[in-house]
Amino acid sequence: NILKGQVFVKKAGEAEWKSAFHGMQIQEGDAVKTEINTEATLIFFDSAASRLDSDTEILITRLFLDEQRLTTFQARYEVKFGRIWARLINLMDKESYFEVTAEDTVAAIRGTAVSIEVTKEEEQPSLPAVKSATATARRKMTISVSEGLVNIANSKSAGLTKIKAGEKVSAKLEKGKTPPEVKKLKEEPLMPAEAKTI
Repeated sequence: NILKGQVFVKKAGEAEWKSAFHGMQIQEGDAVKTEINTEATLIFFDSAASRLDSDTEILITRLFLDEQRLTTFQARYEVKFGRIWARLINLMDKESYFEVTAEDTVAAIRGTAVSIEVTKEEEQPSLPAVKSATATARRKMTISVSEGLVNIANSKSAGLTKIKAGEKVSAKLEKGKTPPEVKKLKEEPLMPAEAKTI
């Protein structure tokens, strides 16, 4: 659902971004992005929903529903940059999952309403002691949990970091870091009121 503005989709295996339309079906391997002053909502098999904020890009890396039993639902997407709100409506069995990733950091969402923001990589002026003209700012994933529980880890983590309702954390996106460096932040309103309706 396109709430406002322009939304674009790049179908799996294609190079060109095309305008999305209301009710358009998104498949595994597709990428979705929103422009400035744009919002869109994705519904995953009536089991989960995500709202994409303005200037956000995601890539659907897993999208599966067991059509025989209709009990196993699996969805995973990577946030390239931007902010999303996600609400998990129902996980039907232990094989089902709903995950949001950034680089090799994974946030596993179970029975949860959550906000996730991934910053862009930006060039910043370096410190005087640094010889190069610019330095690359570290990307980070910020997670706010309003309901339920989120487990966060990366591909080399020894264990999971649990984020509970009412907590907000910031995780540096440094590939291969074990475990992700997670810092708890000051609590604040976790989700706009309108996002709770997704």
